[in-house]
Amino acid sequence: MSDAHFVKVTSDPVSEAEMNVLLSEDERLNDLFSDASTVEYDGYERGRDDFVMFFYGTNADTMASLIIPQLKGIPFASRGVVFKRYGEREGAREETTRLE
Repeated sequence: MSDAHFVKVTSDPVSEAEMNVLLSEDERLNDLFSDASTVEYDGYERGRDDFVMFFYGTNADTMASLIIPQLKGIPFASRGVVFKRYGEREGAREETTRLE
């Protein structure tokens, strides 16, 4: 979709126990966010001590307003960073905020 917006949630650094919490969230978010017209969860990338979740939809603000409440309950949510991109990569407005 040419006007796709993007939201990325990064948790860094995370311990192995925290990584397991995020893996559990991955399964839940996959079931919760599957409507591409609003927000679609596109999975994660996992590093040694970081975890990044990817979401796509048509409005980054709407997507973030649905995603953030779902992740605020994680005990280490205050370390999370939310990146929003409004449209295509070239020249699209971008914002970064804390998950808290």
